[in-house]
Order: sequence, then structure tokens, then C-alpha cells
Amino acid sequence: MPTDVDAERGRLAAGEPEAAPAAAVPMPSRAEAPPAPKASYVRKADILKYGMTAGCPGCTASARGAGTQAHTLVCRERIIGSVERDEEARVRLF
Repeated sequence: MPTDVDAERGRLAAGEPEAAPAAAVPMPSRAEAPPAPKASYVRKADILKYGMTAGCPGCTASARGAGTQAHTLVCRERIIGSVERDEEARVRLF
């Protein structure tokens, strides 16, 4: 007769049928799901240096001194493009 300890450990008592094996779940390999590149951070200093993007909530919030807001894709691409062309600022991207 199984004890509580046997049940907790998952042991079967004599004569009990075994459970069916669990189906294997395929895991994606790294080749199938490459990690997404991290988005570059737009700093307040970048906005001051390269200017605000019209209609960007992130730039507007930064100018008002309000809490952080996400920058638009257009803004992020413009600012990061400017940083990439700037020899001094480009160091932080790599």
C-alpha cells in the first residue's frame, strides 16, 4: 500500500497502471528564432543636439519635462541615423 511519501514522490503502488508518457513539445532552435535587436535609446541630449521630431510624443514629453513617452519610429530612425553619422556619439551604439 503506498504511503503519503510515495504519492508525493510520484511512485506507483504495486499493480497500479503507469501513466502515458507526455508528448514532447518541440523547442525552437536559436536558428529559427533569432533574438530581436534591442532598440537604441534616444537620450535627451540627442534631442537637444539633433532637434525634436514634429508630432513625436517622446520629444514633446522631453521638452515639457514630463514623464517619459515612447518616441515614434520616424523619430527614432532619424535620431539614431544622426548618432550613427556623428563620430563622437556613435561610440555608444557599439
